Amino acid sequence: MGLHIGVVCLVQDDQERFLIAKRSDFGTWNFPTGRLDYGETLIEAAERETFEETGIHCRVSRPIGLYYQQGRERMNVAFLAKAVGGSLEPDLIETSECRWSAIDELPPNLFGRYMLEHALAGGLHCHIHHTPEETLRELERKLQERRQRNAAEGRPEPEWAEFRVTARADVAGRVYRAIISPHTPPWEQLAQVIQQQGGPQIALDWLSVDENLVAHQLEFVFIQARPS
Repeated sequence: MGLHIGVVCLVQDDQERFLIAKRSDFGTWNFPTGRLDYGETLIEAAERETFEETGIHCRVSRPIGLYYQQGRERMNVAFLAKAVGGSLEPDLIETSECRWSAIDELPPNLFGRYMLEHALAGGLHCHIHHTPEETLRELERKLQERRQRNAAEGRPEPEWAEFRVTARADVAGRVYRAIISPHTPPWEQLAQVIQQQGGPQIALDWLSVDENLVAHQLEFVFIQARPS
């Protein structure tokens, strides 16, 4: 099983409020989030998930960063977007409630607040979300309950789409590549490959992603991080 790829969409309205959704399974708030499906780009997935969960149509303006979830073998690609239509309407399956929220009115149990901070700061970010083992076990228990409930109601959850995920960087005129396993963030795996192949010990920043829809392949492109 490879790295699970998801998307997160931080959507603003004309009043610069952010769209948030309350999860039916955990009761926590988050930004519209979901899986990348076969045959769609990351941007298309972010816009689709937003509409499915909240009833809001949006248009992505730019990427925010890569968010690797330690212990879950998942990485979300987050985008900033503007609302362009629709009306608030939670799907009542994954989302029990949705609303627009000003930054100073966001609920305390909002997951991924750091993504909002990154969006406001600008640039592209690489972030690792560490979750305690006990929390991971409780998370898996609730997810299993949701899967069983959905199956009993005749709407079994789809399997994760499998993508070939690679990473690439051009360092000092030499191109390095790594096939990404699900157990470590892509930028850390690529940095290790660079060093193993005689390159320098460096940190990497995310630059872009090349998407091959036919081959179900994603290649995340990195550059050497600037000294802080």
